[in-house]
Amino acid sequence: MPDQIRNERVKLRATWLNNTAVAVVSLGVLTPTFLWMFRTDDSAMADGTATGQGIAICIGLAVFLHVLGWWQLRDMDNTP
Repeated sequence: MPDQIRNERVKLRATWLNNTAVAVVSLGVLTPTFLWMFRTDDSAMADGTATGQGIAICIGLAVFLHVLGWWQLRDMDNTP
């Protein structure tokens, strides 16, 4: 496979992993934060400890996915 095609596939794979990390942050961190900020009913909010643990897990997963995407970029051929 030509190097240009291989490099493009590596970049697309890294971009996909990074975008997945952004989605995890959006769903796992921003959603509970906005629910907490704009809640109108106290019964709609889950236990604070469980919410905090879920946020921490999502942040950790997002960082892992971002680093994995960055790591994928090492597979690129850097020769001109």
